[in-house]
Amino acid sequence: MPLESTCRRRSRPQLEVVPDPARLERAATDCGLGRTELTVYTSYRLHWFPYELIRCPTLVDSSVSTRTLYGNYTFRPPFPALSPRPTPASNLALTELDPGQWGATSADHCSVCARPIDEDLHQVWTSLRIATDVLALLVNACSDSCVQALPTPPNGHVSGPHGGGTLQQPKPMY
Repeated sequence: MPLESTCRRRSRPQLEVVPDPARLERAATDCGLGRTELTVYTSYRLHWFPYELIRCPTLVDSSVSTRTLYGNYTFRPPFPALSPRPTPASNLALTELDPGQWGATSADHCSVCARPIDEDLHQVWTSLRIATDVLALLVNACSDSCVQALPTPPNGHVSGPHGGGTLQQPKPMY
């Protein structure tokens, strides 16, 4: 059963495509039940994935249209600029976020440690291998220490977590 996404047209195009949280949660649950494949190849408007996909240790195969992903090694589409970090959680309704601005409808738990985000929301991009593909991942972290704990991206990709925008990416590999 392929992971599906919901495409939303927004006035701010930088985070235009948002994975449907309910379906992603169901997919993460399936991972715990031995899900071995991630198939979203025909989702051409899906440009990134939630960091939580790394919690699916049984994934061994993936079929993703990587040419559409932010920061892919061939075309290097730019990562959208994220809000400056950290953003005080007290200024946000973390369970009622605008997905066009924040990339998700909810960010009340840390993508890295799974603890509640009580003080500040630290959003960053990273690229990591999930099964057989390197994916652009959006991280919602609760602290700088969680951001610093992120794994190092593979060679040929931006070397660490970043806020997107006018970021200098490695040269494309044709």
